[in-house]
Amino acid sequence: MRKGDERKAALLKAAKELFFTRGYAATSVNDILDTQHISKGSFYHHFESKLEVLTALCKQHQEDAADRFRSAVTDEMPALDQLDLLLYHALPAVPEETQMCALLLQLVRTPEGDQVISAMLNAQRIAFYSQFAGLIRRLAEEDRAYLPFPALPELAWDMYTTLYRRVLGLGLDYALQRKPVSPEYADEAQLMQAMRYVLERTLDLPFGSLTIVRAEILRGVLTEAADIARAARQAENGAEEHQLSMF
Repeated sequence: MRKGDERKAALLKAAKELFFTRGYAATSVNDILDTQHISKGSFYHHFESKLEVLTALCKQHQEDAADRFRSAVTDEMPALDQLDLLLYHALPAVPEETQMCALLLQLVRTPEGDQVISAMLNAQRIAFYSQFAGLIRRLAEEDRAYLPFPALPELAWDMYTTLYRRVLGLGLDYALQRKPVSPEYADEAQLMQAMRYVLERTLDLPFGSLTIVRAEILRGVLTEAADIARAARQAENGAEEHQLSMF
C-alpha cells in the first residue's frame, strides 16, 4: 500500500472510532487530525469534508459486507439460499452493522443524512447488485424464478433498497420513544413480511423461500442502535447547553 493510501486508511479508521464513540455531530475535523498528528492540508488532500469521510466509511462497510457474504457462500449452496444470504448481508441493519446503523440514525431526516444514506445505497448496489442479478438469472434457468422481462432484477433490487430507508425510519421512531421498546411492537415484523412477499411475488419465487433477516434480530439491532443514537444526541445537547451557560 502506498504511503498516501496508508494515510487515507488511517484517517478513515480514526474517524470511524470517533464517530462511533462520540457521534458524528460531536466529532470535528480537528478531532480526527489530533489522532493522526497531521495538518489540515494533509486531511483535505484526501477528503473534502467530514461528510465525505462518512460516505467513504459507508462504501467501506458495504465492501466488508460483500466480503462476509462471499466468505459465507459455498459452491454446494443452492442458488436460493445464496440469494437469501445476499439479501441478509446487503442490509445495513444486521448485528454486524449495529454501530453504523446507530451512526446513521443520528442523521436521519437531515440534509446531510439524505446524502449519506444515498451514498450507502449506491455503495450497496455496487457491492451486491451484479451478484443479485446473476443469482436471479440462475434461478430462472433452474425454473425456480420467472423472468418475463430483462429489467425485472433491477426493479426487484430497487424495491429491496427501499427497505433500508423504512428500517431507518423505524429505528428513529425507537430512538424518539426515549423508553425501552415493547416486545409487542410489531411494525418491523410487518415490514419484513411485506418485503418478503413483494420479492417472492415479483420474482415468482417459492412462497416462504426468503427470510432476509428475522424480525426479532432486526428489533434487537434497531433497539441497540436507537439507544446509542439517543445517548449521542443527549450528550451533544448537553454540551451545547453547557456552552450556552458560559455566556
